[in-house]
Amino acid sequence: MGNYDPQINSFIFKQFRQNVQDFYEVVEISGSSRLIHTDSTGIITSSLFLTPAVTSTYDVIVFESGSFRSVPGPIGVGFYTNPTPVPQTLGGIQAGTTFNNVPLTTMFDALLYPYQVPSFSSFSLNQSSPVEVGYTISAGYKTFTWTTTNSSNIVTNSVSIEDTTDSIVLATGLANDGTENVSISSIQYLTDSSHAWSIYAQNTHTGSLSKTYTVDWYWKIYYGEHVSGSLTDTDVSSLRASELSNTAAHTYAFIAGIQKYKYITYPSSFGTLTTFKDTATLLNVAMSPMTVVSVTNYYGVVTNYNVHRSLNKLGGSINIQAS
Repeated sequence: MGNYDPQINSFIFKQFRQNVQDFYEVVEISGSSRLIHTDSTGIITSSLFLTPAVTSTYDVIVFESGSFRSVPGPIGVGFYTNPTPVPQTLGGIQAGTTFNNVPLTTMFDALLYPYQVPSFSSFSLNQSSPVEVGYTISAGYKTFTWTTTNSSNIVTNSVSIEDTTDSIVLATGLANDGTENVSISSIQYLTDSSHAWSIYAQNTHTGSLSKTYTVDWYWKIYYGEHVSGSLTDTDVSSLRASELSNTAAHTYAFIAGIQKYKYITYPSSFGTLTTFKDTATLLNVAMSPMTVVSVTNYYGVVTNYNVHRSLNKLGGSINIQAS
């Protein structure tokens, strides 16, 4: 780094010192490396020759509170002190941070290379959702899979999986390898409901990350065309179309054919539809008064269904927006 200038370097030492009791720095003087000591006033009091191997990284060596501290970095790295909190987050330096004898290299590393917070980008088990009310998820081993971002910042073997609904920890101390076979108990719901599982892990900054997978139990809604002016339990569940849903508010598509009534049926627990419009004309579709039919679903669960029927038999296709 060239010849040593005692005037310049004594000034630099004073800038570095601040509240440090004693200061040592490796410098190059006329081609040889020396450990330079300054006293409390920043005046050089002694120097010691060092071999090149010792000074290859040009460490700054500080004596504080009775012991030496080595700060890696090039000669002249400097320290920064400012008690005023940072007003807004900049890179990896969080709002509210203050500085007290922080090496400039440390500050720039934090500014330019902020911590990359890990997260779970996906989490699921080999069970589709939604399922029909009455369906049973069988007991046994289920495969949970997940993916993460910034995985190197997740603490080793910190992954755990929990049955969130029943507050049961299913597995802990797992590796972040993206898959785990975990034993669960059988799960069944006899009304519309949901069941959740969550995955957790710790990041290397003592924070946590998590994600949840939910399976929903829904009733079916049934709709379609029928020649009869009234429907039985079997007629309802045999209508042309059905889908799992948690609401009756839909646009129902009816096909063209021979003159038939258009039917819309759904669990009474959804409330009652009151408006039926032809989406092509936005005119109201005339409907007969609602009736209620007790329906047994595929899994043997019984519930009441509201049944709406077009006032007249219709032969053409129509989309009815119900709300």
